[in-house]
Amino acid sequence: MKKSLRTVSVVLFSLSVLCGLLTIIGILLLPAEIATPEKYAGENISGIPYSDTPQNKGLLFTLPDSSGAFIYFDFDDILTHCYLFSENAAENAENLPYFIDYTFNITPDFLASLCDRLGGVVMTDKNGVSSLYFSASLTAFWQNVPTEEQRLQHCISFFDKIAKTGLSSEDFMFIIEETNTNLSYSVCYDWIPHIKEMFCNYVFE
Repeated sequence: MKKSLRTVSVVLFSLSVLCGLLTIIGILLLPAEIATPEKYAGENISGIPYSDTPQNKGLLFTLPDSSGAFIYFDFDDILTHCYLFSENAAENAENLPYFIDYTFNITPDFLASLCDRLGGVVMTDKNGVSSLYFSASLTAFWQNVPTEEQRLQHCISFFDKIAKTGLSSEDFMFIIEETNTNLSYSVCYDWIPHIKEMFCNYVFE
């Protein structure tokens, strides 16, 4: 009988000690489990990278014949301003109310290659007939010395295509590698999520 009572006492004592330890552990660990960690700008939330609005930038594109275009990305107002120049593009761009942040020396061959990367561009002639252009037909287009109106249509065709497809990180790498430019990949990487919207809203001036 005494042995049974001693056994019961030992069991009860062991259970009391175990319950006490579990209670202490629970008190110590509970705050860590229920506390919500603070998120800082730049961290991933639900796997989505934090993305801020890029700074507004001006891009000057010049062709070997000194013609070209100046594109100003107004990320604040989600609007792209585009100026076309049939000659002296660099000089004319200097007189615009925007700063030239990045320059690109391009060729018709580069435009043809970019056209193929985008899957072709649609251009409409003066009779309202639309045609899908790839590198070969686009090269012929430039060999015929396009008029200012044709240059405008050419630029619009690229804008409309990019508005639909956007530009991937690989496309930007291609642009940087195939043109003589001071743009770096680390800069344009932040533009990628905004590019489709920026090319949807454009004004030619």
